[in-house]
Amino acid sequence: FQQRGAALLTVGIAAFSLWSLANGLGDLQEGLHAALVDYWLYMVILAATGLFIAAAYAGRLRAEHKMEEQLSFYDALIQAHSAVGEGVFSVQRGRIVYANAAMSQIFGYTTEELLAMDSYHQLVHPSDRERIAQRHAGRLHGESVETRYETKGLSKDGRELYIEVAAIMQRTAGEPRVTIVLLDITARKQAQSHLLLFQRVFEHTAEAILITDANRIVIEANHGFVDITGYTREEVVGRATDFLHS
Repeated sequence: FQQRGAALLTVGIAAFSLWSLANGLGDLQEGLHAALVDYWLYMVILAATGLFIAAAYAGRLRAEHKMEEQLSFYDALIQAHSAVGEGVFSVQRGRIVYANAAMSQIFGYTTEELLAMDSYHQLVHPSDRERIAQRHAGRLHGESVETRYETKGLSKDGRELYIEVAAIMQRTAGEPRVTIVLLDITARKQAQSHLLLFQRVFEHTAEAILITDANRIVIEANHGFVDITGYTREEVVGRATDFLHS
C-alpha cells in the first residue's frame, strides 16, 4: 500500500502541476521554463513505473500466498495418507524421488534407503517385476494401462507383501513422473485365504457342522449335516438348535 500510495501521490502532484502550467494557474507559472515541464513529465513516467512495479509485486505476493496454501494442503494430505498407513512415493527415471513416512512402515526401509535405491523394482516381488516394469513403461509411453491394480511387494527383511496400487503420471519440468499410492493388504489377503480354506473344509467334510449366531439360531449347515440327519439346509437355517433335542 505504501508504494502504491506514494506513486499515486506523485502522479497527482505532477498532474496538478502540469494542469496549472497549461492553464496559467498559481504561482508555479512564474519563472517556469521548459526544463520544469520535462521534470514533471519525468515524474509522471516514474510514478507510472512505480505503480506498475507495485502491482506486479502485489500479484507476486498473491501468487506466493496461494502457492503456500496449496503446499500446506498437499503436505496435510500426505500426512493424512501416512496416518492411515497409505504409502505414497514418486518415481522418476526409474528411481524413487519421494517417499512418505508410511513407505518406511510398510517396507521397513528408511526414507534415505528408499531414495538411494537404484530402482523402485527393489520394492516389487521378483515374481512380479517384469509385469510391473512393462506396465510402467507403457504408462510412460502414453499407453492405456490400469491405474489401479494389485501386486506383490518385498519388504527389507524378505517378507512377501500383498499391495494394492493406484498410479498416476504427471510431468515435472518436462520430465514424466509417476506418483503411486499403495496400501498393504497382506492381512486382508491372509484372512481371505483362511476363509476360503474354512469354506472348503465346511463344504466337503463328511462330519455334520452347523453354524449359529449368539442366540443359537442356525445360519448355515453343511452337506455332512444334511447327509447324516436327513434335514435339508432350508429346513434348519433360521431355526433355533432346540429342534435337535426333540
